[in-house]
Amino acid sequence: KMGLLNDAGVWLAGKLEAVAGVTVTYTRFADGATIAPDIWVGRSGVGADPGQLRYHQWGHRDYVLTASTLTVSGSVVEPGIGDRIAETINGVAHIFEVQSDEAGDHWRWSDPARTMYRLHVKRVS
Repeated sequence: KMGLLNDAGVWLAGKLEAVAGVTVTYTRFADGATIAPDIWVGRSGVGADPGQLRYHQWGHRDYVLTASTLTVSGSVVEPGIGDRIAETINGVAHIFEVQSDEAGDHWRWSDPARTMYRLHVKRVS
């Protein structure tokens, strides 16, 4: 049954890209490689309560993309701190940079099958 659920997750990721995706320019900090994946905008955040238990809450902008679309020179790569995403929103160009969130993570898996990256970003221009 888990194989069926994983297949459904991969199918859903493809549908989300096709329906809700936006076109951006993704530039790798490490090597300057540029790709133009379809990506979709998400919102989440991680916080800690006074007892230091981690929890998720809505709040910060982030981006979600299928891991296979982050391919540089034929190899799938993980998102890196300092990678930049350029997106035009309502006619205005913005640049977002992959940065660590409050929990110290700059990305996390966004699905149980580990096919989608959720990138934590901050607007830098």
